[in-house]
Amino acid sequence: MKALSRYLGNLKGNAKICIAFHPLWSIPYAVYTFYLGLYLQQHGIGDSQLGFLMMIGNIVALAASFVSAPVVDRLGRRTTTLVFDLISSALPPAIYLFSSRFEWALVAMVATNLNRIMSIGYYLTMIEDSSEETSAVALNLFNIITIAAGLIVPAAGVVVAKLGLIRAQNIFLGVSAVSMTFLAIARHLLLKETSVGIQVKEQIKTLKMVKTGTKTSLFRNLDVYPKAFAYLRQNPESARALRTNVLFYAYYAVGTSISLYFTPYFTGHLQLSASQASIIGGVYAAGTLFALVLINPLYNRRNSARFFSLAAFISLVGFALLISLPAQSFGWTLPAIVFISIGFGMMRTATDANFAFETNGMIRSGLYAVSYVLSAILSIVVLYLCSILYERFPPWLFLLSGLLILGIFIDQIHRVVRTRKEQS
Repeated sequence: MKALSRYLGNLKGNAKICIAFHPLWSIPYAVYTFYLGLYLQQHGIGDSQLGFLMMIGNIVALAASFVSAPVVDRLGRRTTTLVFDLISSALPPAIYLFSSRFEWALVAMVATNLNRIMSIGYYLTMIEDSSEETSAVALNLFNIITIAAGLIVPAAGVVVAKLGLIRAQNIFLGVSAVSMTFLAIARHLLLKETSVGIQVKEQIKTLKMVKTGTKTSLFRNLDVYPKAFAYLRQNPESARALRTNVLFYAYYAVGTSISLYFTPYFTGHLQLSASQASIIGGVYAAGTLFALVLINPLYNRRNSARFFSLAAFISLVGFALLISLPAQSFGWTLPAIVFISIGFGMMRTATDANFAFETNGMIRSGLYAVSYVLSAILSIVVLYLCSILYERFPPWLFLLSGLLILGIFIDQIHRVVRTRKEQS
């Protein structure tokens, strides 16, 4: 108990406020997104259209990522978080509640993927005035709360069984819209702009306001990107952290529980019932939470490569088992999900913490933006392939996910081998 109190005692300032409010986002989000793919299918949206929605969403994420660093630097971390949290978190469930036609689902997906801008503002607000230890604690608790919210999914499955998918999801969407609106406004009133954020805004104000054709001061500030790439060339471990971040978040978009294909894979390809799928959602959350609470506190910069290698290997075992399962094999699906969720949970915090460790200073917003741009590009490519291949053979969903995680495994194993050679 003392260790837990000491661990939580590391949270201070903005980090503490961000973590305290996070359940108001994570719980409704976990519930409504889990059933979103099935909900849209119930409204006549097919498998290929689901893939198209996710692909368009990632194209928007690419554009948002490209302008995210200048927007965050000009508006400030705190204001950016408020504005784009309202757009990307509170607005989409309200749109789905209003109409689930394909056209409106497309609008909601566009709004959702503007969260790339909000995410940079949010993460920088949370970690910039914090020590490495505080940042690691905040990021791990952020992920714990996010994943623990998934434990509500089986209970939501009871509501779905009683009211039906459409009525239950409409309730989930309404609660989400209200909760996320309140969260964004209340949190904003308590947060403070970071010292680096203030410094960057003042630096931008001192620049001469010049217009050349259509190039405004916003686009002049895009010089953060060449600076970021120059930084990466000079810092190989930062470049490795960025590669891991890109591969992991492409996998996050394609093959985890937020994917519109995730739940339909179990109810469609494996022919499980909606209640069984909700149990799978609960097991997925529990396995991820197990990793976040009991395994991830062991992560640090010294054991980073070995930690990533083990997490990637566990995930690959889970993918191999899940892909090989025949229909209606609910009992064997559970251990596969346990492996996948534990591997995901280990990599989730390690990826965030490693990137925070290996980036610093005023260039940090540019490095996050570069990571988001590259992960969006990779996600678009993989989702395009998935939209073509899924209808022919649904296990391609996890075959493609496995290839992304294999990239992390190879990169980190190479780092382990090189470190051992240097030590010897």
